[in-house]
Amino acid sequence: DKFARFLLGPVGSYFVVEREGKVLACGGYLVLADPSMAELTWGMVSGNQHGNGLGRFLVLSRLDLMRQLPHVSHAYINTSQLVQGFYAGLGFSLTRLKRDGHGVGIDSVEMTLKL
Repeated sequence: DKFARFLLGPVGSYFVVEREGKVLACGGYLVLADPSMAELTWGMVSGNQHGNGLGRFLVLSRLDLMRQLPHVSHAYINTSQLVQGFYAGLGFSLTRLKRDGHGVGIDSVEMTLKL
């Protein structure tokens, strides 16, 4: 699958949050061809960790790192409608929606945030 291929040849920076040897969350970022835009990549939180602030911490930490990059002024994410509200709550705005863009019933939701 796409995530496994990404792990075999990761691009950009990637972080893993673990406790007592168990992976709780992960996510990364990379600067796009347009150097003013950095993308959040493959952010995930273990299902039993939802709602405890770990996902928010991971996103905000990556955004802080992006803000330190020269020329980067915007963050971008291509996510789904399942977590669109989470990113909207962090200030991201919808820029494009493609129905079933990630598979049947899973829309491709593109969002940006001015850093």
